[in-house]
Amino acid sequence: MQTNAAQAGARILASGEKETRTRNPFPRAHYFSVPIALFDSGLAAILTGAQLRRYLTFLRASNFNYGGLAIQMTERELEKWDGVSGRTAFEAHTKLEEYGLIEINRKTRPYTYKLIDPFFWKTDGLEPRHFRRVNLDQLTSEATSSYTIPMQSGRKRKYTPIR
Repeated sequence: MQTNAAQAGARILASGEKETRTRNPFPRAHYFSVPIALFDSGLAAILTGAQLRRYLTFLRASNFNYGGLAIQMTERELEKWDGVSGRTAFEAHTKLEEYGLIEINRKTRPYTYKLIDPFFWKTDGLEPRHFRRVNLDQLTSEATSSYTIPMQSGRKRKYTPIR
């Protein structure tokens, strides 16, 4: 089932209007920001699925709170958003704190989670990963092998490692 934004987007594209390029791959859909440092620092490559889902949930909650860094939610509310529960959630919080992505105030009920500026993340010993644009149809990265991704327009975009 398509959302209203997706239906509007499909009508615009069907009408023959030119699609403009933006940094948002889905310009007709709502989205929230993810710090680029999550990828450039190498953290995205080592976080488990549960840890990454929980961090993304904190980012989404922050976006919903007009960019507020402090988020106060129960474990049950967080689980409804991302499906991470129990022991896995506890371990995810521990790792996110260990890497310096969040601070948890356990004296409040429910707990207060504070997002930390990427400048202060603990990424010592991680291999940084950086993308650089070669041209509009090719993007390279030090941390990936070459592969091709099909795009909605039918074209293909090739990604190759920097040597």
